[in-house]
Formats: sequence, C-alpha cells, structure tokens
Amino acid sequence: MLVESDTLPHLPAWPAGCTLRTVVAQQDDQVVYDFIQSAFEQPGRTPPSFESWRDYMMRPDSFESDLWFLLFHGESLIGAALCYDEPEFGWIRQIGVAPDWRRQGVGTALLRHAFRVFFQRGHKKVALGVDSKRPQAQSFYEKAGMKCIRRYDEYYKTLNETEKT
Repeated sequence: MLVESDTLPHLPAWPAGCTLRTVVAQQDDQVVYDFIQSAFEQPGRTPPSFESWRDYMMRPDSFESDLWFLLFHGESLIGAALCYDEPEFGWIRQIGVAPDWRRQGVGTALLRHAFRVFFQRGHKKVALGVDSKRPQAQSFYEKAGMKCIRRYDEYYKTLNETEKT
C-alpha cells in the first residue's frame, strides 16, 4: 500500500496521557520484539526467534533507531511503528497496537507521525505491505489515505509422501 503527498501530512492526534519516543537499541530490543509478536499473533502463525528477528530487523545497513517509534501510556508500550528509509520512499515494515488500545486512534496517529517524518526527510511516498487475508487491516490503511498499488498471490500445494520422491 502507498500514500503520496506533496504537502506536509497532518499532525497525529495522540491519546491523552501518551508519550512517543524512538527506540534505544540494545535496551528496547526484547520489549519491541515481544510487543510486535503479540500484536501479530494469530492462529497458525509461528513467530521468528528473537535472534533471527533482531538480526533481520536491526541490520546495520538499514536500521535507524530514530525511525522506530514507540508509544507509551505511562510505562506500558501500546503502539510501535518500525520504519526504514528506502531510496525511493519511506517504508513501514511493522506496525502494531496493543489489543486494549485498538480502535482508539493509536494506529492512525503512528501512521501520521511516520508520514510526517518521512516527508520531512524528503519522501513524498510512504509504503507498507499488508497480508491480504486481513481485509480489516487493508481497510484501516485505506482510511488513513493509503492505496493498494500492487497485489501478490501465493499458492501452496501440500505434497504427500509419494509426490516427494
């Protein structure tokens, strides 16, 4: 999905009592991993190990701590947007909201914040990927002004023992 803007995007509306900060590498790694895995939890999903997630998400060639946004209510992490600065656009790799805080504007505020930060970095385009099996997620991003620009279909075939040889 993609949003494109020639003007500075709207300010986010943060819920009362919330504070936003960026990640502190090595201090927040496990907390962010646990939060994102919880946010993405669904039947049949096997989360990656902490080590493989960290090694991929925090690679020195792409990780910028000031693009990982964490939203707290008091001491509780309630939202996170993990972003990357790509050559052609801003990329939101993972975004999650704590279940008790969903449908309260947290996700929209995180998106708007990311849109603004990327615009200020010179990107008029911000993109992300969404699982097509989650139509509510696609609808959420569309309400935030994003459009589906590309769709991929995946096909799977389960092989039985006689087909494996």
